[in-house]
Amino acid sequence: MPLSKPWPKGISDSASLAPALLAGLAFFLLFQAPMFTLVRDWWQDSEAAHGLLLGPLAFWLAWKRGIHPSASRQVGLGLVILLGAVAFDEYQKSARLRQRTPSQSDETRNGFRSRLGLRKETR
Repeated sequence: MPLSKPWPKGISDSASLAPALLAGLAFFLLFQAPMFTLVRDWWQDSEAAHGLLLGPLAFWLAWKRGIHPSASRQVGLGLVILLGAVAFDEYQKSARLRQRTPSQSDETRNGFRSRLGLRKETR
């Protein structure tokens, strides 16, 4: 079944599609760890399993509603939000690194790797 909604106005050629793809890639890179953790929790925790239905439903409802015809692009605001998210993420990473001792850092990294099914690092 083909999608009934056309592309938003202005996203008809590859030059105007590039910023949307770049923003999508940046969003994925910034929020991949929380997204994967959320999906894992939805899958493993029976009290959170409703997220398996509500997450995709929210995306479907947003797609169905679409973009309002009078909406205009706010590139400056989007750039400020994106750069703020990157700066905040980097600040949190540096704050966590300052608080950890080397043994805690190795334990956390190896614990994360084991949850992904990867081998533990040896030094």
